[in-house]
Amino acid sequence: MVVHRGVVGIVEVHGEPYHPPSRAAHDHKRNLFFRESGIVVEVFDAQEVRENTKFVVDKFLALLRGPTR
Repeated sequence: MVVHRGVVGIVEVHGEPYHPPSRAAHDHKRNLFFRESGIVVEVFDAQEVRENTKFVVDKFLALLRGPTR
């Protein structure tokens, strides 16, 4: 969980063995609860996080800042 400029967000990293396909429905239901509560939730692949950490962090922070106009 991250708070950036007063906005709450959750970075979720998916990859085996913690997020097998059999848990997908449960994960989506939980994330919907957070989103309905006003919390930004973004899911990233574990391999992408390992290989492109700066990109993932920058993308997540941009989501917390909201759309640019």
